Amino acid sequence: MGTCRVPPEGMLCIGWRSSGSAWFYGIYPSIRVATSKDWSDSFLMFAHLGAGLTIIRNNAKLQIIPCIPDGIPTYADLVDSQSRAGINLGAGCNININESVAFELLPLYNIVFTPDEVTKYFSASIGVALRM
Repeated sequence: MGTCRVPPEGMLCIGWRSSGSAWFYGIYPSIRVATSKDWSDSFLMFAHLGAGLTIIRNNAKLQIIPCIPDGIPTYADLVDSQSRAGINLGAGCNININESVAFELLPLYNIVFTPDEVTKYFSASIGVALRM
């Protein structure tokens, strides 16, 4: 909660309290170009490029609390959903355990085209790749 102090005469003072959540997920079909297509190599590098959609969801409540005696709190719901285009690019590696199983490391630089500015961030994933 925000802090409240007794304001000087003629000035307004408010406090606030918020709760809720915000999350996002992306759908990014991607292309990879590897240094080798032979899984018998123990170590493979690859370049990664993806383009797609990021979906952003906000669900929050804001309570504005006046600091004056007998002030009535005001409530606001901040519910929003947006879909934004974006791209991601990076380079990763496969560390092959055998011809069917590999560990994969993939750091990505992500760019999401939001309305007022471009949002940029790094992400990283660690996984297991299976060849069937």
